[in-house]
Amino acid sequence: MKHPNQTAVLTQQQLAALGLKCNPFSAHVDADRLYTDSILEMTLNVIVQSLARNNQSIVLLAEQGAGKTTFLRKTLQLTRSQFQSCAVRATDIFNFVQLCEKMQTKWPLDMCSQADSNLSIENHLICYFEKHPKCLLIIDDAHHLDNACLKQLFELKNRLDQTHPNALFFLFSGETQLKLNLIELDDHALHDCSHLQINIRSLNLQQTMSYIQYRIRQCMLASDQSPQSILDTYQCENIYKNSQGNFDQIHTQGNIYLHQKYAISTSNVNSHTHPATQNNVLFNGFSSNKAIIIFTMLLISLMILLALITKT
Repeated sequence: MKHPNQTAVLTQQQLAALGLKCNPFSAHVDADRLYTDSILEMTLNVIVQSLARNNQSIVLLAEQGAGKTTFLRKTLQLTRSQFQSCAVRATDIFNFVQLCEKMQTKWPLDMCSQADSNLSIENHLICYFEKHPKCLLIIDDAHHLDNACLKQLFELKNRLDQTHPNALFFLFSGETQLKLNLIELDDHALHDCSHLQINIRSLNLQQTMSYIQYRIRQCMLASDQSPQSILDTYQCENIYKNSQGNFDQIHTQGNIYLHQKYAISTSNVNSHTHPATQNNVLFNGFSSNKAIIIFTMLLISLMILLALITKT
């Protein structure tokens, strides 16, 4: 059972006591500091190359916490020079009207194109394409979108493709429900929602250990300090065992181990008595022993004296 404090956020003072300037298991990290390795880079390259080849709809599927948002953030960073991007995180109450408002806000028209302020989203985007020929709509947690919203999105894209092919691109991420929703739309032949599906897998043991060390190294106060001085191999292996390579669970387990390490270090400091106190204890112990010896010697002397008196 977890100690109630082990899920709380570590304070700056606690982190400093561990040799850290920030929390290595915080979910908020700058895009250029996000972890990557050869396996993740391969998946990322597939996404970027697919966009470059005009594969206009890409769907990333993974369980919650497996790194979908990380891929979106890295893709956004890498495609910044090629696309005008609009990134949205969907919720249960998100609908097509709200999505259109997000796109119109992120992709505004200049003053000369705003003769009619009541342009439909389709005409708005057609005007925007005149100066920005490639636009990427990124929707995180797209499994929250219902079929009606998805249907309207793909219908909008299909209409735009008739006059402006390769202008509007979709990059969605979501859990299994997103795949089921798209299959259902395809089965009903409501519209063309063809897409490239990419499955995002959780980290393996080696990746998890590398990820933990990378995140700790980014946050250490001393550049010459080893990440293993914060969490050793055994602890990293236990984090993988409990998280199975899921990013969210790695962060949760990592915070628990940091709390435990801080508690142990605090306990060790308190268990070491101050040197002055130790001297007092030793001195008091020595004084007590000396008094006993003197008392014993006096008692023996008294007994000898009594014996001599009795003899005489």
